[in-house]
Amino acid sequence: MKLEQGLQVVGLLHGYLAEPWSSNGKTGTNHILAVSRQYTDKFGQLKEETFQIGMAADVILIKHVSECVKKNEGKLVSVPVVATIRTGKDGKSPWLSYFMPKLAQIHVLGE
Repeated sequence: MKLEQGLQVVGLLHGYLAEPWSSNGKTGTNHILAVSRQYTDKFGQLKEETFQIGMAADVILIKHVSECVKKNEGKLVSVPVVATIRTGKDGKSPWLSYFMPKLAQIHVLGE
């Protein structure tokens, strides 16, 4: 198996969500892939972080992701992403946003 170069989110595959939205008379759908990882914090406590990875509204990509989630939910995967720093409307409260490129593939690890 060949993995793409660049940033990868590695964790357990949890699901796919198509979330409709509307704003200022426009409508659309956000396509989101959920991947989580567990880690131990500096106090020795087990924590879980869930990554919400956005996807393009591309029929081929959505079909690949839907099939992959049905077949591999709960398995360890690697997802190529592009990370972007975003801020709220007030220009504050920054967060890291993850997006799966259009030609990317989810790779199941350990198979």
